[in-house]
Amino acid sequence: MDHADRCRTQADECHRLMLLSQSGAEATILTSLTRSWKMIANQTDRYVAIMKKEAARKGQGRIEGHLGVRSLRQPASLIDHGSMGTSTSTAPGKRR
Repeated sequence: MDHADRCRTQADECHRLMLLSQSGAEATILTSLTRSWKMIANQTDRYVAIMKKEAARKGQGRIEGHLGVRSLRQPASLIDHGSMGTSTSTAPGKRR
């Protein structure tokens, strides 16, 4: 089961518990948790899609079944990360 599926399972469990809740406050919290788990699942799907696209574009390898872990064709020590330890590019969502 991948990470997004686990998040969706958590969302389903929160929804099930919300239906059994004993108070309005409990129902509100569980509804919020359900929504949050769904958002995390969707963001995870988008992240994996971006990583797969980048890996294919760069020809570096493929995404394994584990979130964010790539199987690279060359050891990490051989990948050029810029001069003198500074990166010349910025990963998506990262600021310099």
